[in-house]
Amino acid sequence: MKIETGLLQRLRDEARQAAPLECCGLLLGRHKDEICSLEPYPGPLYEHRFDISDEWLLKQHYEARASELKVVGYYHSHPTGSGEPSVRDLRGHPAGATCLIIDRGGQIRLFTLAREGPASERIVSYSDVRVL
Repeated sequence: MKIETGLLQRLRDEARQAAPLECCGLLLGRHKDEICSLEPYPGPLYEHRFDISDEWLLKQHYEARASELKVVGYYHSHPTGSGEPSVRDLRGHPAGATCLIIDRGGQIRLFTLAREGPASERIVSYSDVRVL
């Protein structure tokens, strides 16, 4: 997955500012393997989970399309934990989703979920993040 310069730092800054709560939002791009913009979720934020409203998500899909972008994935932070996805993460993201987690140290982990299967087996692959 490629990401535009500056967005990695924005993700780290957002995670740091939200701590001890989790930040979350959408990854936007022109192609499924490129992140060129972020759309932070305006809240509310929680300590050990995130919950994006369906209305906000739908609105972001329409706005992205109007800007010739698309939602290519989701991000959130683990302010007190590692970049490994939790069982809640694995169950909460849609099938086939690309997900990015910022851990407590600012490290970033990107993974893709299978389209089906039990939560414990949903990770298809971990990916490197390459800066454009």
